[in-house]
Amino acid sequence: MIGHITEWILEALRTNGGWSVFWGVLIEQVIVPIPSPAIIMGAGFILIPAESTWSAALMKSSLEIVLPGVLASTMGAIGMYYLGHLGGKVLVDKFQKYLGFQWSDVESIGAHFSRRGEEISLFLLRAAPIVPLSLISVAAGVLKVPVGLFVVWSVLGTIVRCYLLAILGWQMGGKALEVARGVNRFESLISVVIALGVVAGILYVRHRVRKGFGSNKQA
Repeated sequence: MIGHITEWILEALRTNGGWSVFWGVLIEQVIVPIPSPAIIMGAGFILIPAESTWSAALMKSSLEIVLPGVLASTMGAIGMYYLGHLGGKVLVDKFQKYLGFQWSDVESIGAHFSRRGEEISLFLLRAAPIVPLSLISVAAGVLKVPVGLFVVWSVLGTIVRCYLLAILGWQMGGKALEVARGVNRFESLISVVIALGVVAGILYVRHRVRKGFGSNKQA
C-alpha cells in the first residue's frame, strides 16, 4: 500500500509541481509512514531540469520543493506535537500500533534530548531523520519541549534536509526515482550521509569562529 501511495505522489509531482510536494510531505508526516526521503528526492529529479545550473537548481528547489516541503512538514509536526502534549503516555500506549513506535522509543528520544540539549537534538534529528519524524514530534510534545523552541529548530533542520535531498535527487537523475521507490533499503545510508554533512558543517563553522576569535585576541 505504501509503495502505491508513494508512486501516486511521485506521478502527481509531474503535473502539479510544488502543490504535490506540499500534500506528499503532509501525507508522509501524519497519515501513512512513507519513507521520509522519498518525496523530496523524487521532487528533486522531477521538478529540477537536469541541465540546470547550480544557481537555477537552488532557486527552483527553494520555491517548488523546500518552501512547500518545510511548510507541510511544520504543519504536520505541530499537529503531532500537540497529540503528544495532550495525550502523553496514555495516547502512545493506546495507539502505538498506528503510530509505528512505543513508549520506550519516546523515552529514548528524551534521553537524546538530555544528553545533547533540545535545540541541537531537534536540529540534527530533523536534518537527518534517522528515526520517524512523527516520533520526534510526539516525543517533544510528551516531554513538554517549549513549542516555540520546537518549531524554530524543527524548521531549521527541515530546511537543511529538504535542500540536501532535493539537490541529491537532481544530481542522481533517474536513479533518484529508483531510490525513492525502494527507499526502505537506502534510507539509513542517506540519513548517515546527511548527518555527517551536518556535523561536518557545524565543526567547520566552530573552527572558523574559534580561529577568528584567536586572531582578534592576538591583535
